[in-house]
Amino acid sequence: MGSPSLRQLDIKLLIAFSEIHAERHLSRAAVRCGLTQSALSQSLARLRAIFDDPLFVRTSWGMAPTDKANALAPTVQEVLERLGGIVQGEHRFDPARTERTLKIGTYQFATITLAPQLLAIFQAQAPRAKIKFLHAGPAEAPAMLARGELDLAIAPFREVPEGLHKTVLMTGDVIVASCADWTAQFGPVTEESYFAASHVSVINQGLEADPIEAHLDNTRQRRRIAISVPHYVSALHLVSRSNLLATLPRKPAEWLGDQRKIAIHKAPIRLPPVKLSAVWHQRSNSDAFVQWVLKLIWDERDRLLEA
Repeated sequence: MGSPSLRQLDIKLLIAFSEIHAERHLSRAAVRCGLTQSALSQSLARLRAIFDDPLFVRTSWGMAPTDKANALAPTVQEVLERLGGIVQGEHRFDPARTERTLKIGTYQFATITLAPQLLAIFQAQAPRAKIKFLHAGPAEAPAMLARGELDLAIAPFREVPEGLHKTVLMTGDVIVASCADWTAQFGPVTEESYFAASHVSVINQGLEADPIEAHLDNTRQRRRIAISVPHYVSALHLVSRSNLLATLPRKPAEWLGDQRKIAIHKAPIRLPPVKLSAVWHQRSNSDAFVQWVLKLIWDERDRLLEA
């Protein structure tokens, strides 16, 4: 039954292949597999013999997959997911019994709105589980997901690398925030007054530029940036105590700003909407805990993100 090579395969070898392909690094893959690096190297040697191919070639930055390894990867992942589904069918996941720690990467404003509601749901449905929020946005999260440092990330992702999956949770508009009496001093926020004013720019950690500034570069329009800060809270505090303007998503302005000291204006120029997305690694498709959390966040997104 089956070829000699097929009889040499076992699930541990497939898991080893999958982790090396995901991590591109033997020591990190060994941690993910619960093996020593020596044991994982032995598994790789067996895989090379079975498939008659080097599969992964050592480079200065890690292990580079060969063309054959890249061709095999989707099939191996599908096999593991199907086996995982069989096991989960026999041992159905029970959130009330799990003691897992959910590791979420996100920005400050999403943590502030998401954490209280998610904690309440966990305490009711998964009281033994824990939640750990880590600072990670679109720049840092993909690598952290690949290394297994995050279970999922929630941030305004545009594109995600191969091996990650994304679903949009919420779409929101971009507004302009000012001090409460800005209109009384300078009149309505028009395109002319917007570009005549000085601005506070928000460059979240891990990004090289303010996304608003990057968009304006494409339109050949320029703002006068007086100061750049890494957090929406800092930007809103600055505009409440100055004549600066801040351009940011509506939700952070409503959640984090002191509404007695700021005013929120419709943006006088065309700006792309902000899409808050959940992103996870493909190996989590067979992780019942992460899938339960993703379904929970999707089903409860209005409660979690509109608070």
